[in-house]
Amino acid sequence: MYAFWNAALFGVAGFRGNPFAKHAPLAIEQKHFDRWLELFNETIDQHFKGAVATDAKNRAGLMANMFLIRLQKMTGSIDKIIV
Repeated sequence: MYAFWNAALFGVAGFRGNPFAKHAPLAIEQKHFDRWLELFNETIDQHFKGAVATDAKNRAGLMANMFLIRLQKMTGSIDKIIV
């Protein structure tokens, strides 16, 4: 997770992977994303401030929304392959 956010926020090389593919097989609903965003934003606010902190919270919100939309579009087919 550290490598992902380092890459997303600071352009630091080293992250490899597909975050959505890790989430796709899970039974994640809106309430899960809401709670994750609550915890994420609290953590950012406790440890950071400024433009990058605001950017991190904005990106997390956009990502949560995108993931939720993509998950909702999947129709329960266990043999779908996410790449």
